[in-house]
Amino acid sequence: YIHTPMNQQLTIILWSEKRIHKMTARPKVCSKCGQRVIVPDNLGGRVMMKRIEHNKSRSELASILAKSAAYIMTVETGKTDIRFGDLKKIATYLKTDLNFFIGE
Repeated sequence: YIHTPMNQQLTIILWSEKRIHKMTARPKVCSKCGQRVIVPDNLGGRVMMKRIEHNKSRSELASILAKSAAYIMTVETGKTDIRFGDLKKIATYLKTDLNFFIGE
């Protein structure tokens, strides 16, 4: 449990079997349950968070899009944009509501 003001930016650490991922996040209020949750500030960070949460590699995510793992890395780091259709495929694959990635 982290108690922090709603406007304070946090650094969160996610870890997978092979590496540690660091990103910034702000607490938000869940529209469904009313609880505060910590979510990365950008779309790429949210993709990375869900990929790690589901224990998937970049290669696995890339294969459903017929893209390279390097492409997924550039999306996760915010260096490139992602097509909406590709984002929908990722959301389906990771069993995540599309609105999570969009920020709604």
